[in-house]
Amino acid sequence: MKDLSEHIEYLLLQQDVVSLPGFGRLIVMVLPAHYSEEDFTFLPPSRNLLFEADTQAEDNGIQALLMRMHHLSADMARALVTNYVADLRDNLLSLGEAELGSIGQFLQEDGGIVTFSPCEAGITSPEFFALDIVEARPLPESDIKARIIDDMENEYITIRLSRKAVRRTLRVAAALLVAFILIVPGVQLCQQYDVPSRLEAGVSTFYKAMLVPRQEAELQEPVAVAEPAPAAKSHKRPATQKPLSEQPLPKAERPAQQQPEAIAEPAPAKVTAAPVESKPEGAYCIVMASSTTENHAEAYIKTLNKMGVTGAVAISERNGQMKRVILPGFATEEDAIIKARELRDKYDDFYDIWTSKL
Repeated sequence: MKDLSEHIEYLLLQQDVVSLPGFGRLIVMVLPAHYSEEDFTFLPPSRNLLFEADTQAEDNGIQALLMRMHHLSADMARALVTNYVADLRDNLLSLGEAELGSIGQFLQEDGGIVTFSPCEAGITSPEFFALDIVEARPLPESDIKARIIDDMENEYITIRLSRKAVRRTLRVAAALLVAFILIVPGVQLCQQYDVPSRLEAGVSTFYKAMLVPRQEAELQEPVAVAEPAPAAKSHKRPATQKPLSEQPLPKAERPAQQQPEAIAEPAPAKVTAAPVESKPEGAYCIVMASSTTENHAEAYIKTLNKMGVTGAVAISERNGQMKRVILPGFATEEDAIIKARELRDKYDDFYDIWTSKL
């Protein structure tokens, strides 16, 4: 006899009902999780099998499965199923039980009634695999009352603080207290002597004296200034109090043919004619640095000389305010490019240099 229990088990994983022709039907039943008060346990959900005996049951897939998996004809598949069912009946009559592989076993009672006992370790319940029974006994009433009393007594919460945190907090509080003690008397003293209003009056007087024109200042009477009587009567400035630039010099001290001081300021002309602005040699150059100050440009030229790169000069940018350090003396652009490549290969600091036309 060919054992068909594996094929029946495969069908039970695919469908909820598997019929054995002329014997009965195996029906899948899903049981939800529930609590057993008798055993005080929570039972997980399970997938159980029930057997319904029916001699008129017809095939609903096992023959087609045999034909597809073993490449059998319909007659051969039907013969295998019929022989398997006949062997099950013989075992029930002779032994009172018949094994159905790892699925379970059939049992025949005294009255000829056939029942089915599924195997608890079977693999017909993959959805609920590894779910175990949980024991949960109810607490006695005495334990429940004791816990309620403990919760009522433990109303206070204990908070633990480190010593470092407490010391840091005390230091900050002490510093704030000292600052408050020192600042408040000073504020009260300023309020007592009306310091803010006096400062405001002094600043206002200063700005008025600076912004009012000189003629209006001469005609304006002094405010809250105690001056001598003669000065208060005369509003005109004495001749001896004129500015030094308006007082005439004596004839003996006046130099002959003295010119205004503006003539002796040739500084701008000298700066424009400095040797730095001379036209460099060659038609092309290598720009070593740009947009820098004159001092930085001179310092960078000295650094280049120490590195062995001589001939660098500083020229003005287009805006005339910043300097550019170049390496002139190249007749063609190709010569400048070749020299720039040599400098980049020799020094990593010259990665950003480029060539330009003078």
